Amino acid sequence: PTACEVVYEYQNLGAVVSSFSPSERGYEGVLSIRADADGVKLYFNQGKNLPDPSKLLKGSSQTRYIDVEGASTLARPEVARLIDEAEGRSHDELHRH
Repeated sequence: PTACEVVYEYQNLGAVVSSFSPSERGYEGVLSIRADADGVKLYFNQGKNLPDPSKLLKGSSQTRYIDVEGASTLARPEVARLIDEAEGRSHDELHRH
């Protein structure tokens, strides 16, 4: 509830991104939603470190993502666990500093 929503456009990629961040700096975001002509993706900025027993996360960098085919994707228990874990780790990190 205390997250800042930072919305920006990557004009060269034709994408719009909405980042949910503990600050007004989008790159510090915990989660981001990216929409472009190829669809919608949910990005986990620290995805490499998240437990992913269902092997949902794609990508090879620190930031990982899942394809969002609709609202039902976000309601899946394994996706909800990833979101909760990412938010929990961010919350823990903020309170360490």
